[in-house]
Amino acid sequence: PSAALNGGARSEDVTTDVKQEISNKIGQQVQTLLLQAKKESEQKVTAELKLLHHAMQEMDSRLDGLVKQLDDMQVQPNQEALEQAAVVQALAKVEQQWGKELGKLKGELHQTIFAHNHNADLMKYQKETLDKIRQEIDSRNNSNPDKIRAAKAQVAKIETTSKVVGPRIATCEGEVEQSIFACAFMADGQHLAQSRYAEEISPDQPEVKLTWRPRDDFETAEGFIIHSSKFLASQWLRWLQDGKLSEVAEKFDPDVRKVLLSESAAKEACQQVRRFCERLDDRVPVELSQPLEDFCGCIGSREYVRANKAYMDIVMGSRKWQGDVPYLVEGNRNGPSVVQNVAERLNKTNANPLDQAGIRDHAVVLRRLLKVAQAVLPNEDPSKNCG
Repeated sequence: PSAALNGGARSEDVTTDVKQEISNKIGQQVQTLLLQAKKESEQKVTAELKLLHHAMQEMDSRLDGLVKQLDDMQVQPNQEALEQAAVVQALAKVEQQWGKELGKLKGELHQTIFAHNHNADLMKYQKETLDKIRQEIDSRNNSNPDKIRAAKAQVAKIETTSKVVGPRIATCEGEVEQSIFACAFMADGQHLAQSRYAEEISPDQPEVKLTWRPRDDFETAEGFIIHSSKFLASQWLRWLQDGKLSEVAEKFDPDVRKVLLSESAAKEACQQVRRFCERLDDRVPVELSQPLEDFCGCIGSREYVRANKAYMDIVMGSRKWQGDVPYLVEGNRNGPSVVQNVAERLNKTNANPLDQAGIRDHAVVLRRLLKVAQAVLPNEDPSKNCG
């Protein structure tokens, strides 16, 4: 009998050693995968952003040259006037390149989000595995408490590593989104500058002085959206006149500050909003009115992060990214690229409500109004402000 007891004790010791070894290997493998995925995603995003930044600088230089040519035409009226068709054609080429680069920028943002989602799933799987191991250890009455304590210490160490890696991933994602938000904001400014010469704008249109009204004052969402857009555009001019924008402009980089303090940009925004509202009167689809209503309501309540999310829903429309795309396969390093390709194939059959309503060229002004409103009326809670 004593021999049998000794044999059983040795068996339990072997089982505990095996469990501990499995736990160590799982922890090492998960940690290696997390660090490798994080490093690869950061390197890829950095390289892509550098290329996009160079392309946008080149595009900005071309646009400056075009604007200079148009200004020279106004200064020297005796010279032969440039045909309107040539101007429109040149602007169309610039706008086409702008749309291409901005679309690529948005695609890289979502591809980065896919990579971080994959990292989050790995961390979730690790946590579930560790919980199971801990429960199994606690459920057994082992005669060797030292080994149990050692196993629990190893599990706690792995959990600590996960908690350290998690916030770093979230921080990386936030920095990428802020960089892309700033790039998109400057691109929107270029687009509005193009509209100045592509369409006839009345510079003497009087400012409409409005007072903010809540959603409950309107019977329809379209009425609230039109009122909110006109109010925000008129406030931009008013804040320029009373100096409120000048007081906060120093917080921004020179490119953004130049746009915020430009009276011509504010007047162009008013014209863009007017045409935008004319299209909304009778052409807004049902699936577009709700995010537009959310966007305006969030700005009114100074929920700028939610307003930015609503704007992304507006411009992305029915494009499919996460929910309708087969998810990443564990251990597949090319997972984000695979998901991106599948999403692009799906999007070929999905029309954007902005295109259906004919207001895509005017919707970009919404992001600028969001930036201006946040500059003058920021939320006291920094977490509710966009980067």
